[in-house]
Amino acid sequence: MVGLLKGIHAVNLADAVTLRRMLRGVNVFFIPNGVNCEGFKPIARKRGDVFQVIFVGALSEDKGVDIVLKVAEELKAKYPAMNAKVVIVSTGGPLEQEVLRAFAKGIVDYRGFLEDNLLADLYAQSHVALFPSRDDTFPLVLLEAQACGTPVICSNLIAYKQAVKDRTTGIICKEYSVSAFYRCLNAGL
Repeated sequence: MVGLLKGIHAVNLADAVTLRRMLRGVNVFFIPNGVNCEGFKPIARKRGDVFQVIFVGALSEDKGVDIVLKVAEELKAKYPAMNAKVVIVSTGGPLEQEVLRAFAKGIVDYRGFLEDNLLADLYAQSHVALFPSRDDTFPLVLLEAQACGTPVICSNLIAYKQAVKDRTTGIICKEYSVSAFYRCLNAGL
């Protein structure tokens, strides 16, 4: 079977290195994901009436939406006078009912699925994008947010370190906890 294989495309460097070790003699190409910068660009102004945080991803623990919900609760509790909004964009997932409950309580703004043009506007209007994933190979959402001029706060994953320059294009949260992500978000307030 390997004799028929011409090559493998890996979107993150760690996978490329691992595959090269495992599959000697097979070409493994590291080609990172890219973003359509015609569609994802900083065209909208940041909202002045609200501090807006955006999360885009599956409503699952591996993408960290449970952390997003807890950070949103803490943000509302600690800064009740500040008009803060955590927007969640997703096609669904196993934690959708928890997100819907938080939406019903006014803790988050759940938008469901959005077409790319609406998503790009929402990224560009947001002050920060929050991505507390527990596992990911190389998500486009980090690139899309940054292409729209929105800094990211993300997990300390190898793939994320390839997309974010810590303290320049975003903050890589070194510790994985609700309080750590909240502190990183608070640094951007």
